[in-house]
Amino acid sequence: MMNILSVDVGPNGEQSTSRKVARRLVEKLKRPTARAINRDLSTGELPHLDGSMLQAIFTRAEARTADHANILQKSDELVDELLAADAIVISTPVWNFGPPSSLKAWIDLVVRIGRTFSCGG
Repeated sequence: MMNILSVDVGPNGEQSTSRKVARRLVEKLKRPTARAINRDLSTGELPHLDGSMLQAIFTRAEARTADHANILQKSDELVDELLAADAIVISTPVWNFGPPSSLKAWIDLVVRIGRTFSCGG
């Protein structure tokens, strides 16, 4: 089964041109057995990186505390969605020459050493 992760960034909801284009692309990618998951970043639910999150991220998994697990819960959920995806469609506006901060927050939460990338051999 194909998994498609659709990440919507703009806050304009159904008025958003980028979302309409992304939906059309997802529909073209879908097969009869495909599953599409939508992650709407405009809801403001994503935390931005702070000291406690960075500490949790850089603590080895076997040394993490329950507090670390709680702090990383949303990041783990987002990473699991990303890793399960066979295709990723991101629809975002560009404001002030860059994407909204919610997309950067999502990227910060899914770029995880040992989960989504590794250093060295």
